[in-house]
Amino acid sequence: VVVFFLLGAATFGLLGIRVWRLTLKVKTESEQTIYAIEKAARALGGITREVDGAKLHLARLKQLRVRRILVDRVVTRGLRRLLARRRT
Repeated sequence: VVVFFLLGAATFGLLGIRVWRLTLKVKTESEQTIYAIEKAARALGGITREVDGAKLHLARLKQLRVRRILVDRVVTRGLRRLLARRRT
């Protein structure tokens, strides 16, 4: 009876140690996963900021180009009218 008790206690103790080690392993893996997710989120935030900046830059270039085209058309039409031969 004592042998069965010692064998049961040893088995229970080994299983307890095994569960404790697995719990620690899961804890460290979850911490690493959380760190990786936070790092990816920070990187994605940086990329998002870069994309927003690029979109703003392109919008400004587009506005500038439209203004330049309008000014060129107005100026060239005005010059054509001024430099055109007078019809008599």
